Amino acid sequence: MKKLLCLFICGILSVLTVSGLDIALNDGDVYKDAEIIQNTPLGVSFVKDDAAGWANFTDMQPDSALALGYDPDKAAAFEQQLKDNQGSVLPKDAVPDSIPPSVYQNPDNDPPSSSNTIYINPGDTVPYVAGLVALPVTTWVYWNGKLYPYYWWHQWYWQNHWTFWNGHFYPSHYLYKSAVWHNGQYYPYRHNLLEGGPEGARQEGHEDHHSFEHYRSGGHYGGHGGGRRR
Repeated sequence: MKKLLCLFICGILSVLTVSGLDIALNDGDVYKDAEIIQNTPLGVSFVKDDAAGWANFTDMQPDSALALGYDPDKAAAFEQQLKDNQGSVLPKDAVPDSIPPSVYQNPDNDPPSSSNTIYINPGDTVPYVAGLVALPVTTWVYWNGKLYPYYWWHQWYWQNHWTFWNGHFYPSHYLYKSAVWHNGQYYPYRHNLLEGGPEGARQEGHEDHHSFEHYRSGGHYGGHGGGRRR
């Protein structure tokens, strides 16, 4: 079981940079000479000119999807794993990577206390909070037996979670963040679902994200308003 779980986790995301590929969507949009920066079983993250985007394989022309590595069986297995694991690509006992001691030792930090510590258990609904201040640490989170700066833990958590919206799973960072950093450059999201993500998901401080919990309870979300800007 552990071996299968490891194979699942290790094979989920392929971070790479491949240039000069065309992404042809079913709605007629074509992103020519796109640079693929992340390939997953369900789709690809890419940058084109000065913007970034995400495209589901099921939204692509078949030839384009196959050229980018789409395997329907792997996609179905991955999606089932996300359903079974509340949208997470990590096991429930996962913890963030090592945090430099200096983060904890910053004299400007507020010491952890019952009033500024959030206790979160695997399986709890976790809100996405925009605009978190990195340092000094004013809020802590207790997760799997250890205290973490909330901003650090929050970033780690959402980088490893997917959100179900409008009939598909999407990387949560795509729906909730406004941009991606790639090779030292800032790329705002302007492709595909720029205007069609969960309502208000990218508003400052918005916390009602139509998370995976809504999917499990039978929730569904309103129309797709994907922009066609390229």
